[in-house]
Amino acid sequence: MACNHCVVRELNFEIKAHGEHNLRILPEVIHHLSRSNTIHKVEENVITIKEAGVRDFLDFCNDHMESEQFEFRIDDQTWRPLSELPTVLNMEWIDEVITKGLVTCHFQPIVNVREEIFAYELLSRFKKRRWVPYLS
Repeated sequence: MACNHCVVRELNFEIKAHGEHNLRILPEVIHHLSRSNTIHKVEENVITIKEAGVRDFLDFCNDHMESEQFEFRIDDQTWRPLSELPTVLNMEWIDEVITKGLVTCHFQPIVNVREEIFAYELLSRFKKRRWVPYLS
């Protein structure tokens, strides 16, 4: 069985800026990220950044801006405080697992007393015992 949800694609992060200081510096940030080709879209106080540029933005924001006055979201989800972004970025290891095919899946039937299949249990196992996801 193939899983359509196990497709790795580059994410776009919407970043919403608030506060006078942040809005004043935002054009410089946009210019910098545009040079590295990581800006996807700009609309007023919301910039959409490709996944490849999000860490760069976060570092700059933490060093030079008022990071508590930013929000982010992915795929039109709920706006979340920028302080939660590192947690999202630390989950990138699963992309490597999927793209390198490091997990194998087995479907085991679940049967009733008449030995009729009524469901399946999915078992997932890492193919290489030495591989351990990195956590930063």
